[in-house]
Amino acid sequence: MKILRLFRITVQSTAVDSQQVFADLTPEERDRCRNFWFRFRLLERVGFTLLIIPAIARWLLPRFSSRFPAWFWTACIATSIASWVSLYNLDCPRCSAKFSGGLIALLGSRWLWKCYGCDLRREDVKYISEHASDLN
Repeated sequence: MKILRLFRITVQSTAVDSQQVFADLTPEERDRCRNFWFRFRLLERVGFTLLIIPAIARWLLPRFSSRFPAWFWTACIATSIASWVSLYNLDCPRCSAKFSGGLIALLGSRWLWKCYGCDLRREDVKYISEHASDLN
């Protein structure tokens, strides 16, 4: 782990740890990590966008938003909730357990930072998906 001290602030880099963790991955495992990261980010962005954009539109542009029927806004919120449920139900690319701990994690205050089966961190998956070709 790299530690950088700048202006009395300590910043830790996880890139070195991620590279060490995934240096021995096979190409198939790297592809699974890449595919997992793509699905993870897609579901995360869809869930966030379909929840925030309609709320902001209804608040900032009430005249524009009143032109859409109520089912449109309900569909946006329902799709957002469905994407978050799917996000919490993704399988870990390393151990195939539920990455966040499963649907029961929706009830608590757990965020999707690591796999509770093998302690695979979100930063590690991001690193391997971005640098999969560099780790030869």
